[in-house]
Amino acid sequence: MDEIIRAKLVGEALRQATESAPDTTAYIFEDKDITFAEVDAAADRLATAFLQMGIARGQRIAVIAPNRPEWVITYFAAARIGAVILGVSIRNSKAEILRILAQSRARAVVCVPSHDGLDFPAICRENTKEIPTVKDIIVIAPEVPDGCRSFSRLLATPGDSGAIAAAAANLDPDDELLILYTSGTTGRSKGAALSHRSHLASARAQARHIRANPKDVMFMAMPLSHVGGITCGVACMLLGRGACLLIPQFLPKEALAAAIRHQPTIMLGFPTMHTLLLMEENFSGLDTRGVRLAITGGSNADLSIVRRISAAYSGATIMNLYGLTETSGGLVMSPWNMSPEKVSASVGKPLNDFRVKIVDFMDNPVPREVTGEVCVKGEAVVRGYFRMPEESLAAFDQDGWLRTGDMGYLDEEGFLILMGRKTEMYIQEGLNVFPVEVEECIASHPEVAMVAGIGVPDPVLGEVGRYYVVPLKGEPSLDDLFDICQNNLPDYKRPSQIVIRKSLPLTASGKVNKAALRREFEETGK
Repeated sequence: MDEIIRAKLVGEALRQATESAPDTTAYIFEDKDITFAEVDAAADRLATAFLQMGIARGQRIAVIAPNRPEWVITYFAAARIGAVILGVSIRNSKAEILRILAQSRARAVVCVPSHDGLDFPAICRENTKEIPTVKDIIVIAPEVPDGCRSFSRLLATPGDSGAIAAAAANLDPDDELLILYTSGTTGRSKGAALSHRSHLASARAQARHIRANPKDVMFMAMPLSHVGGITCGVACMLLGRGACLLIPQFLPKEALAAAIRHQPTIMLGFPTMHTLLLMEENFSGLDTRGVRLAITGGSNADLSIVRRISAAYSGATIMNLYGLTETSGGLVMSPWNMSPEKVSASVGKPLNDFRVKIVDFMDNPVPREVTGEVCVKGEAVVRGYFRMPEESLAAFDQDGWLRTGDMGYLDEEGFLILMGRKTEMYIQEGLNVFPVEVEECIASHPEVAMVAGIGVPDPVLGEVGRYYVVPLKGEPSLDDLFDICQNNLPDYKRPSQIVIRKSLPLTASGKVNKAALRREFEETGK
């Protein structure tokens, strides 16, 4: 029973999990346990309702909601009949939501009533000319606006196994399953088209590597509209028959309280999430003895952060994870039982039979220890962006290699070391500087919680480094921070500007938003 599920379609994977472990908890939400059998039955009922509404194979259903059971049920229901889920962040602007719905030609929208002042049903109803393909607005609420459907009423539809079987008869692992949009921190976001095959390839490789099993409870605060949530969390735990503790939105105090009540065995989060949790006053209330694995992913984890995580979960293995929307989820992870120093220095080695190579600006492979663009290949890599042929051609080559836009190198042992996004590099005194090197140096100060750097214009040097620092508790002196850089970095890499801040802007998925920092500097000079 502890074997990882090998199904080729997501709907089949849920069915197999239900058949082998019907009464095992699949999700925990607001202190309620939901079993695999309950999710399976709910997915059948909602899939039947979708069919009765005329939603057909390949049509897109957008979900605009925080992490909650309705999101997951919609995902499984769509997968069961060949419909495609559009993951839309609740933190997107009105303009971005309308752009995604229009660009993807969404057929239906499943949404909560509102978030942060945005009325999602109203956005859809009042902009029909911009999104003419949206025929149904399904609202997750006890009462719904006129012209909308009730999610709970659809969920009460009697399941029709015959209709579902007919709809699923010709489904193929290469059919589209999810369209997830990149963060858009360097430009217009792009919708990566994940298939059942690519999605499950990443999830299965991770599930095997972390030894996911029915006793596991994963702390799941990464948004389901992001591969970190839907692949690294939901699909990974599905294949291992483990549970996800669904955290609607990452608010550190509330998220920690949920973890204290439900005792996760796996803590999954971006470095910023781990840092903010550890900074909470009540962290000591979490019984960390049951945590067997702490995974940090999405960006480099400074050694100081990894050491704090290691100290907080003293009995756990610490792992790094690297993946992109375009790789359907994780494809590189730390091996078991590595030192904090090695976990911080490297994101790990490729999982399964996934491949990594480093190329120069002419796409020529470079030797070990030489920095270039990271390219990846494997079953988890998507085939392209949805309805964006030019962007697809620029990122994916004919041999299946994805140009990630990340800079890094492979060391002599084959570990991947990231240096940051290609677009983050700046030129100071005529030499290339990757902010990650300077960030790691500044983060070594014991009073630094987070740091992020950008290049800004300078009339003499062309560009200089500007670094924003969030203190851990007190406030480190700027002299101390400049001294650390003076003592540990070559002169051309030393930052010219360091700014102390209370917080840093984050993307919808929870990473530090450097594009926002650049815009802020351009607009205010601060």
